[in-house]
Amino acid sequence: MTVQVKDNKTRMDVSAAISVIADTATGDTITLMHQQKSYMKVSAAAMKAMQEKFSQMRPEQDKAEPPKLTPTGRKETISGYATEEYTATVGSMKISYWITKDFPKFKQLLAQMLKMQEKGPGQAARNMMPRPEEFPGMPIRTETDLAGRSSNQPSSRSARKTSPPRSSPSPPTTPRW
Repeated sequence: MTVQVKDNKTRMDVSAAISVIADTATGDTITLMHQQKSYMKVSAAAMKAMQEKFSQMRPEQDKAEPPKLTPTGRKETISGYATEEYTATVGSMKISYWITKDFPKFKQLLAQMLKMQEKGPGQAARNMMPRPEEFPGMPIRTETDLAGRSSNQPSSRSARKTSPPRSSPSPPTTPRW
């Protein structure tokens, strides 16, 4: 996943097929579906209504504490950054975050992530991930393991330099900040 931030807007390229643009000032979200050349806009009010429905379906989730980051002591150099592994567990899913303290402006990026958890699309899952202020640096790689199925995602543009290219490029009309 690649995250781009400018002012109160955050763009997350979740995959080659989907990007999400969130306005943390208003809470509005736009989801771009590149292959269909379409988009879906969700207002802050609609997002809040969805959050309330989600809360009614899973009331225990709203009461749950966000998972805590635990250092493992493992270290690795990723895309030229010295990183340390931290883990968190959500239900049966184990998440490993490879975090660097050397990433430029990581505190500003994590502050933007916090805004997204409070007002943007991350609001619905805010208790399912560690709080951004807990991160001692910038996650460069995120690995998940759910019931034996593993996933490995670079978490930053710099880490993505070593990743394979996207299978389908974004359309030229996709805004870039």
